[in-house]
Amino acid sequence: MRIDRHWFGEVIVLLAALAACSGSQSVPPAVGGNTSAMQRARPGAGSWMNPAAKKQRLMYVSDTGTGNVYIYQVSNFSLVGTLEDVQAMGMCVDKANDVWVVNGNGMLEFAHGGTQVIGEFSSGGGFTSSCATDPSSDDVALGTLYYGSAPGSIDICNVTSGCTMYNPHVISFVDFLSYSKDGVLYADGANAGRSGFAMASFSSRKFHRFTLKGGSIAAPGGIVNANGVLSVGDGEATVYQVSTNGTITGTTALS
Repeated sequence: MRIDRHWFGEVIVLLAALAACSGSQSVPPAVGGNTSAMQRARPGAGSWMNPAAKKQRLMYVSDTGTGNVYIYQVSNFSLVGTLEDVQAMGMCVDKANDVWVVNGNGMLEFAHGGTQVIGEFSSGGGFTSSCATDPSSDDVALGTLYYGSAPGSIDICNVTSGCTMYNPHVISFVDFLSYSKDGVLYADGANAGRSGFAMASFSSRKFHRFTLKGGSIAAPGGIVNANGVLSVGDGEATVYQVSTNGTITGTTALS
């Protein structure tokens, strides 16, 4: 699935389980950077949630056309809540099943089935578009697409120690992020000038060029690590299954 950051109105889907998704620079923890912008992104007065949702398996759907997140009960796909006007872009879920919503200025944390902000990180002025949570540590990675005309970055954030900013080098404009079960972060996006696809992996506090073997990708698409399989999207046409050494092992064509 492609999510083109130059167009709005796309939908991003996140499944949440039952309540009981280079050089570095340190930045302050949970509200740093553009605080006023983050405050403007609080849920609107029309936000609501069915109280029973906290005990259900939920699907979170962000709609950048409205800026809302719609929450559905997975068992029957009925609407059980809405986070209104949170300027929603990407989303991710952590081990506690709390949901992080990226809003262009940073990200806001919501409890599973809740409408109140329980945590937040700011980008410090860049345009943020994606996040991923590390299942091995519960750190949250925040992808910044760009700072005005300047390239973006990736922040690795911890609720206790704050965020550390990394420049992935091979990726100038960061589009999508995903962690593997063993804590390796994968990122894709575009190189300088947005003239081509680029991908990197992050481990041992360093970014490494991730080169695909057996094919090529024209435009950045979503990345998903699930059941030991790394899947990488190419524009609107194809999803590739990729081994940890970069070899393309399968494809899924999209209509």
